[in-house]
Amino acid sequence: MRIFPGLSLIADDDSPAAKSPIPAYVVHLVGIMLLGIILLRIMQHSMMHSGLIARNHLT
Repeated sequence: MRIFPGLSLIADDDSPAAKSPIPAYVVHLVGIMLLGIILLRIMQHSMMHSGLIARNHLT
């Protein structure tokens, strides 16, 4: 059962994905998660800084 070429539900012995220790989709998922975490951190920092500036201006 193949969804995409190179990404198989049941790993074939002769496929390169089976020989590599980490499947390609796992690498992609980890990369997307890392990018999302970094973006969230940047957004949190910018929101915190803007909130602090707004509070300082209000008082």
